[in-house]
Amino acid sequence: MKKKLHTILYAFIVVGVSDLKLEGAEGYAVNVSPTNLIVGEEFKVSWSVPAGTFTLDDWLGIFLFGNATNSAIDWKFATFRDLDTVFDSPEKPGSYEVRYFEWSLFRGSILVATSETLFVRNPVEDPYEIRNFPSNGNRIIAFGDSLVFGKGAEAERDFPSELSRRLGREIINAGVIGDTTEEALLRLDTDVLLKDPKIVIVLLGGNDVIQGKSIEKTAENIRTIITRIQEKGAIVILVGVQGGLFADRLRDPFHALAEETNVAYVPNILRGIIGNFVYSSDTVHPNSEGYKIMADRIFPALAALDTTAEPFALNLEREGDKIVLKWNGEAGSKYRILECTNLTFGAFSPIEGELHMDSKGFSFEVPIDQSRIAQKFFKLEAVPTF
Repeated sequence: MKKKLHTILYAFIVVGVSDLKLEGAEGYAVNVSPTNLIVGEEFKVSWSVPAGTFTLDDWLGIFLFGNATNSAIDWKFATFRDLDTVFDSPEKPGSYEVRYFEWSLFRGSILVATSETLFVRNPVEDPYEIRNFPSNGNRIIAFGDSLVFGKGAEAERDFPSELSRRLGREIINAGVIGDTTEEALLRLDTDVLLKDPKIVIVLLGGNDVIQGKSIEKTAENIRTIITRIQEKGAIVILVGVQGGLFADRLRDPFHALAEETNVAYVPNILRGIIGNFVYSSDTVHPNSEGYKIMADRIFPALAALDTTAEPFALNLEREGDKIVLKWNGEAGSKYRILECTNLTFGAFSPIEGELHMDSKGFSFEVPIDQSRIAQKFFKLEAVPTF
């Protein structure tokens, strides 16, 4: 099958030299690892300071590349962190950097070190890079443990049910409370492979850690599950479970699995949920609102890979001096429209405007620039609600 241009490539272009000045920076350094991440994935920040430096109130911040020093996306104090700490990557794709600031009573925060560039991308940038896309299977299946089953949620408020409503098609919930990766392997044939899978969302590993199972064996079992699903011709969306409870043990194995097996990867699915009483039902499970956030994070990957997701087809109509974009969606969900007039670079930019909704769905009006003739291309995105 001849590969065709199917998706959007994000282009991050440096248009000028940053005017940020490092003051008194000798002996300071800040580094990030890894430098290529998926939205929401954890990364480590390490730094060094001159011997004898008093670091109380020194701080580190994540900044969009080239942005001013008053626009930190996230930040933490450096004190008491043993010269390294862990951050979650930004929720939007782009090029970022981490900056170290020394605090002075008389001069305030002084920028003294900047990291290498941190590249953040979406779980699915080009569907054709995901193994088995497009799949000839018919069913979407969520396969895993209590986080798939929906323990702690109200009826029909688990994340597979939420995703099913958004896509407008059935998603089979094959979650079993308490399942380890080894137990899930035993039912893989019955619950997944014999059901003509098209896309399988795999979320496992938390119970292995809780029960003290070998991390190496856990990763091996998940690799086996992924491989067998892919051999059946289906697409895999691997969901990483960390949420602070499992971060030190599962982050690296999940990242490696995603790279090795060419799956779509949605990392650290419980970030900001577990430990937050607004979104959690107990110490390890979300409540209904928490599962909705999980669905927010999985949906963009699922929508990009499900070629039969007709409810979200984007239709264009010309009405006078406007282009009207229309699509179906769920009330309460948030969307944004991006516009591009140059396929060479594939650079899409958000459009400011008003979103309308009636009984037939959503619509968005875009003025036509009559001063020049150009092809326009549009993209619809679901906006996660965090």
